[in-house]
Amino acid sequence: MGQPAVLATLLASLKSKVHVKDLPSDDPVRGKVIAAGDTVTSIVGFLATGFPDPVVNDLMLHTWHVIGSGKAQVAMYDVPTPHVVVVQDGGNILPTVLIPPDWITAVIRDPIMASGAMVFCGSQVVDSWNGRLKSKADSEAARMRALIYEAQYLLALRRIHPPWKPNSYQQEVLGSYPDGVTTPTATSLLYERRPHPLSPPPAALA
Repeated sequence: MGQPAVLATLLASLKSKVHVKDLPSDDPVRGKVIAAGDTVTSIVGFLATGFPDPVVNDLMLHTWHVIGSGKAQVAMYDVPTPHVVVVQDGGNILPTVLIPPDWITAVIRDPIMASGAMVFCGSQVVDSWNGRLKSKADSEAARMRALIYEAQYLLALRRIHPPWKPNSYQQEVLGSYPDGVTTPTATSLLYERRPHPLSPPPAALA
């Protein structure tokens, strides 16, 4: 099956997806999905309120409200790592954060990588809310912007915990954007966001 057919199948399955609330209470998948969703909520909430970097805080607060208001969704799907796809829902564009089935294990194994993945995905969720995921060119710019914000997150980790050593992927991200959002090659990709939609705030801000 070619890539377009695979994508079409994926989008169709997401549109007709079963919501976790529709699963029987004794279905083993139900608990797994709820636990994964709770973990996503906890990570995004912490990055929005408790992480020591105002740039990351602002991005992830927008992410929190875009998802919390139903302008984006989170779904468990058979993917190797978290990433974002855009689903056409009627006339609306609905960004969807795909979480792999082994998400909880991945978070426990490497919470820094898992949190970085949420920053990467959050950037694309916010891009969609701001009308910047409408074309192939948009997608490439959104990918680079997501790397910029992930670099910002990694720089903050290095600042607050100097013994931390990035893995090969993280070294590549930092090599591309060594100063995060202030890297000269990053500035042309950044933009002023429109106000986020309203939803209940993270617990720390309630």
